[in-house]
Amino acid sequence: MKLNQLDQVVLNNASQALMKAAAACMDRATAWGRRKLVEYGELVKLAQIAPYRLRLADCHLDADPLMVLVAMNVPVPLELNVDGTLRQSDLAVLGIVYPEAVVKQPLPGTAFVEVTYPPDVFHPNIAKGPRQQLCLGATMPRGIPLREIIVLSYAALCGQSVTIDFHDPVGVLNLEACRFFEAHPQALPLTKEPFLCRGTSTHPEAQHA
Repeated sequence: MKLNQLDQVVLNNASQALMKAAAACMDRATAWGRRKLVEYGELVKLAQIAPYRLRLADCHLDADPLMVLVAMNVPVPLELNVDGTLRQSDLAVLGIVYPEAVVKQPLPGTAFVEVTYPPDVFHPNIAKGPRQQLCLGATMPRGIPLREIIVLSYAALCGQSVTIDFHDPVGVLNLEACRFFEAHPQALPLTKEPFLCRGTSTHPEAQHA
């Protein structure tokens, strides 16, 4: 199954219940309301076909923007041990915002995703602090689907797609992490597995938190 084949997925009973609840609270009389329902529907299908990777934790569907909270099974680099070795978590919780503006214009790569857990992510493209914004790139194209934001987030978190040039004023949000991974390029990616894969291998040098 590929991302562009989600329209072929037949919803199971649990997914049908989610979509019924979503349809009841969205304004389908507007183009944006219909778009939100489509985007959320693809997210539901993605979670259904990849339960080993993604779980829907919460959502706010009745206002702009569309907001969802997802739990993702993905290796994530954490703040270093006292001996300078890398730690990692195998779970991330992401707060994702999908605003109406995305259908009208390109948006900054930091406009969509915050890492709400773990609280001590150590990543060149994730800001330190209570709002751990994830940068997916300088600019995301107009109309980018929510499903692609999910997959891009996975690739960024595990280091398959990462900017480690500390001279880059756009993508780099944590200079300390950038310098560490620039000095230890072998540390990334933490896994080579694609998003739609059941494997569990992670980078052998990272210590689990």
